[in-house]
Amino acid sequence: VDDNTIGGTIRALRRTKGWTMRNIADCLGVTIQAVNRWELNQVNIPSSRIVELSRLFEVPPGALFPDEEAIFTETLSVIPIAAIKEVTP
Repeated sequence: VDDNTIGGTIRALRRTKGWTMRNIADCLGVTIQAVNRWELNQVNIPSSRIVELSRLFEVPPGALFPDEEAIFTETLSVIPIAAIKEVTP
C-alpha cells in the first residue's frame, strides 16, 4: 500500500497504535473486509467514517489525508487545491 494515500495513512496509524484490522472494525461496527478495502484504497470511505477514524486515532480528519492541500467533494473524492485553482477563474 502506498503511504501517500488515505489507506496508507490509516494503515500506518493503525500499526502505530498496535491495533489490528479487527480492532478498528469492532470499534466502528464494520467488517474486517471493509477496513481492509479502505487500507487498500479499493473503496471511497464515507465522510461519517472519516470523522470516526479521526476520533479513534485522535487526529484531525485532515490528518488522514497525506496531501494537506486537499478538500472533499460531495462524493468524497480528494481533489488537490491546485487543480481547483486551474479551473476557477
